[in-house]
Amino acid sequence: LGNPWVVTSAVLKDLTEKNAQESGVKVGQLIYEPSGKNTAAAIALVCRILELQGLENEIVGIFPADHLVTKEQQFHDAIRFAEQLARDGQIVTLGIRPSHPETGFGYIQTEKQAQRQEKGIGAHSVMRFHEKPNFEKAASFVADGSYCWNAGIFVFRASVMRDLLRKHEPDVWLPLDGLQKDLGNLEAVYSAIKSISIDYAVMEKIGGTGLLSCLPVDIGWSDVGSWDAVAHESQARGKTPSERVHLIDSDNVYLQVPKTKTVAVIGVSDIQVVDTGDVLLICRKGESQRVREVVEALTRSKDPVLVEPPESR
Repeated sequence: LGNPWVVTSAVLKDLTEKNAQESGVKVGQLIYEPSGKNTAAAIALVCRILELQGLENEIVGIFPADHLVTKEQQFHDAIRFAEQLARDGQIVTLGIRPSHPETGFGYIQTEKQAQRQEKGIGAHSVMRFHEKPNFEKAASFVADGSYCWNAGIFVFRASVMRDLLRKHEPDVWLPLDGLQKDLGNLEAVYSAIKSISIDYAVMEKIGGTGLLSCLPVDIGWSDVGSWDAVAHESQARGKTPSERVHLIDSDNVYLQVPKTKTVAVIGVSDIQVVDTGDVLLICRKGESQRVREVVEALTRSKDPVLVEPPESR
């Protein structure tokens, strides 16, 4: 596998370079989007840069940067298998075998019979994608056995994705045809690109065609996409509160607070408290997905916490 490329927002440039240096990971290329245009644009940009470098036949893996994978060997085996399939022209997605009905994830419906096998991993044709379901539908998906959580992990040949974007979502790809090799006109080009997710732009349109394969896997995955997920991982690792946290007649409380702050919690249970210094969140466990409602409220009020990088506040 090659050195990873990172695609992120231009407003996170300083933080990204600092984290890349501190991590010790040799990054192949840092690409800064002038504005957020969703996942299809980010993926298209990578494919176009590879094309400009004469590398359009390279195999590309898309991995959300904030996900957690704890079973590294199983993950490695799955990616190697996905790479083989991608060399044969397939678009491959890793589907997470659901451990419980989850309403916070989208689902991938696959054929029950695997088309190919490698090291106990089956490649199943994708039938369709499903939006985040209600609990009853999520429970039926889990009981059926042919549904996986959509982790947003994809593997493909760059030229194959290019052709699919040209065909199914030209408003994403065509502006990039004018991109200069040194990316000098990226801001102007990016402003013309349609904002849409890769699921809507391509994946949902090729389900049932035989071009899209899913590898159902158990790789110890979490998207750490909510404070409930963070609390779960913290408890699974046996993390204990600091000496400056005092719980009195309280149970099942998760705290993420500065180490320099003394905190007392009295007579409450099943809550999460997150203090980042300039933002304080208190919510009941199981309700943290509703943070999006907070973001909507902050957007309406034009709260500066949404538009200013943390280091500038």
